Amino acid sequence: GTYDVVVTNFDTQSATLTGAYAYNPQPTFTSRSPTSGPLAGGGTLTISGTGFMTGATVAIGGTTCGSPIVSSTQITCIIPTKPSGSYNIVVTNIDTQSVSLTNGYNFNPFPTLPVLSPTSGKLVGGTNLTITGSGFISGATVTIGSQPCTSVIVTSSTSMSCVTPTMSAGSYDLTITNPDLQSVTLGNGYKYNAFPTVASVSPTNGRLSGTNSLTIT
Repeated sequence: GTYDVVVTNFDTQSATLTGAYAYNPQPTFTSRSPTSGPLAGGGTLTISGTGFMTGATVAIGGTTCGSPIVSSTQITCIIPTKPSGSYNIVVTNIDTQSVSLTNGYNFNPFPTLPVLSPTSGKLVGGTNLTITGSGFISGATVTIGSQPCTSVIVTSSTSMSCVTPTMSAGSYDLTITNPDLQSVTLGNGYKYNAFPTVASVSPTNGRLSGTNSLTIT
């Protein structure tokens, strides 16, 4: 709150300056958005709360958040670069009062090169593909060549599945992209098998008892 300042001399004469000194409230957190993002940072972090002062600073894991814009109830700043992991968010006012949110922001790891099962399938797609790796985030997408897989399910950070699209015969890159836009590509990771064709059969006839050797081209 704001208080009067009173100076009183030893002879009891005094002077008062009304509302001369303010005690600033302790800053508080109510929310932050987003709660996670890529290792490269660069996105905008929005912090809501109370008691923020012009000139306040924000740090994530001890690294300063850039270009803060401050009002008494909201701060926005540019997220720095950090290694993967969860870090405290600390807001510090110019009067040195601060508030900390433990593990308030998570820097997501890059997804790793996946292992696929199966590694090939039919041209019309529809194959259930199981993908194993690490760093997968709910909401991730999968593309084979330029076509998206459907029915993507992220069951954990190390496992996901999807249904293959229709493609022409050949081997294609498979790319996993997390919602934070970090991605990994497995070169020629999935193969679409060509339809079999039959050009000739030799011989074209034989005995009833079978057991002939048949050559198919």
